[in-house]
Amino acid sequence: NKIIELSNSDSRIPIPAGYNFAERALFFKNQLILNSDQAAVMIDSVMFALPIDSICRLNSTQEFTGITLYPASGSKDSVYVTKDIDIMISDEDTDSYDRFLRFNSSGMIFTK
Repeated sequence: NKIIELSNSDSRIPIPAGYNFAERALFFKNQLILNSDQAAVMIDSVMFALPIDSICRLNSTQEFTGITLYPASGSKDSVYVTKDIDIMISDEDTDSYDRFLRFNSSGMIFTK
């Protein structure tokens, strides 16, 4: 199994330009939406596009400053900025959802 543990070593999450209100947020594997043309995560009522292939190519030894996820649907006035991501991917050949044994993230949702 491949384990990807990424954490922003800075305790502060940078506020994206133009955004001001922040709310702590978490997401887990059961909130993933995976299909052939896109990956996303549903947080509250907003579906954020998730660059899952890019994230899975990262490794725990790389410096990680967070990833900003933008809405695929729902409120266009929100972004999710990751603080950390914890993923475990199965070595077995399973469908795209089941290959993730663990997929968690904590971060902040910023709104305009």
